[in-house]
Amino acid sequence: MEPTEEGWEGFQKKERGTEPGLSPPGPRKLELVPERPSDPPGVHAAATPLAPAVESPEGPEISIGSGALEDELDLPPDSHGVPLAPASRSLAHSARPLPIGLSSAELKLPTVIVDLANDCQALLAQLLAGSSSAGDKLVQLGEPAVAVLAASFPGPITAELRRGVGSAPSKASECGPVLRTLARIGPKAASVLAVRSADADPNVRAWATRLLGEMPSEEAARAVVRRFVDEEQEVRRAALAAGRLMQVSPEARAMLQTGLAELLLEPARPEEQRHALIEAIADLRDGRAVPTVLRLLEDRSADIVRSAHWALVVLARQDYGLSAAAWEEWWRQSSSRHRIEWLIDALSHESQEIRRAAGDELKSTTKEYFGYYDDLPVAERQKAQNRYREWWENKGKARFR
Repeated sequence: MEPTEEGWEGFQKKERGTEPGLSPPGPRKLELVPERPSDPPGVHAAATPLAPAVESPEGPEISIGSGALEDELDLPPDSHGVPLAPASRSLAHSARPLPIGLSSAELKLPTVIVDLANDCQALLAQLLAGSSSAGDKLVQLGEPAVAVLAASFPGPITAELRRGVGSAPSKASECGPVLRTLARIGPKAASVLAVRSADADPNVRAWATRLLGEMPSEEAARAVVRRFVDEEQEVRRAALAAGRLMQVSPEARAMLQTGLAELLLEPARPEEQRHALIEAIADLRDGRAVPTVLRLLEDRSADIVRSAHWALVVLARQDYGLSAAAWEEWWRQSSSRHRIEWLIDALSHESQEIRRAAGDELKSTTKEYFGYYDDLPVAERQKAQNRYREWWENKGKARFR
């Protein structure tokens, strides 16, 4: 029976062992200690054991038996604590109030846990069905969408790549919805595509390699380098196409040049692969590869020496034959100059073939044309050459540095 308010005033609750610095000697129990009239205010009598019944002429009758430890003691909470609850057949006490729990709304927890994998699968199905908005949503999801897209790579191919002159697309991203979406996600997809570029299926290797060219980075270039010695010709072509696209990135360009040089100079590399690597170096037109190719002029294979000489002529648009010393001297004088300056120098070369190649490359690279033709009289060629030099100093140098 719950005591009345008047009967409760003669008793105070006291928890044994809850004062700072004290530890309870044994199981803690709640004791009710009556105040003695003779005690000074705030001083209580010594605690006495709980009795089966306590009688007070001024308060109600309270009976506490052994069953109190078995059942939950229902005490009203006050502003300084919390109700006590039994634990291990004894009463548990808290020295300080427990913090009030926050609701889900206050913690700003999501009301729905979204299964991104299922969402991406559903969006992929919509993408393959022709939904452009599904592609937009996959791009927004970013990394979670990459794994789902890569699992269906390369997806349906809707257009063939351009080979030579024509109106067909020149980039892999223009050939299918999965390819296009991965290209839009960009560098976040490079790691997964690098893995797919080593797939057992040569078709997958080729598309992954081509697509890596559209997200140039050091990591992507490292994966592309390995495909220059792929056993499948189509994959090697994909590596070359990717390498051309990567020339816009200094980091990717440097990795390509370093990686190709390392492969080329491996002693055990089959000669057929070495020819393919020399051709790739020449095709990428990176002038920094000249010292690597120069070393091959002293190779034991006459075929490799001829390939190295051809690559040097393509890179430098000069021709010093098979003399390594002559090429080294040219390199000492020209290594600090931009390759476009090498092309301008070649406009007056004695070889018409070299002049023609230099003039065509200048026009395609710079998009500038000053009336140069390789078969013009010397004075006319000189005039066009001077105009190129003037353009380089005033505009070109700032644009290509």
